[in-house]
Amino acid sequence: MLETIFNSIGGNVVNTIAEKAGVSVDQAKEMLPIAQETVENGFMEQVTNGNVSGITSLFNSSEANFEENSIFSGIKTALVSNIMSKMGLPESVAGIAAKSCIGNVISELSGITKDESGSVTEQGVLAKFSVVSTPIVENLTSMVKNETSGVTEAVAEIVTPTTTVNEVGTHTAETVATVAKDKLNNITGGAF
Repeated sequence: MLETIFNSIGGNVVNTIAEKAGVSVDQAKEMLPIAQETVENGFMEQVTNGNVSGITSLFNSSEANFEENSIFSGIKTALVSNIMSKMGLPESVAGIAAKSCIGNVISELSGITKDESGSVTEQGVLAKFSVVSTPIVENLTSMVKNETSGVTEAVAEIVTPTTTVNEVGTHTAETVATVAKDKLNNITGGAF
């Protein structure tokens, strides 16, 4: 999914990075795969750790407020470090480039995860960023509403042991089930 977004906004981001950070267009192009990997890892870490509400909060904020979000700051810090280590650029240049790039990407992601009412929901985020597809999220949501037990077993039956997570890596059904169960316990006050 992020590859599609990076491909669609790549030209604009490259020009913005080159202009604002004072690097060549070729250097800006070289940053895109680094940025894509860093952003993917940052969001998947949040989803895996059950912090979907943090991503939802970020996507529901305005671009002017991105810097106040800890997820944005964490991904930006990681990207600055990756640009410095992989490209040998100074921190000041890497910082400007990272902010420009991530701001554009988050704006795009926010747009594609919004529902009909213009809001980003946890269900929308999970459907875009995790191994839990929309039908699975709908089933889990139904379980929460009906206070049905067996979330671990339900997710384990639906998700195969090596479901690919947007080509970032793999998680076992047990890991996904544990994350889902923990999140549902948080939502329901320990019903699972």
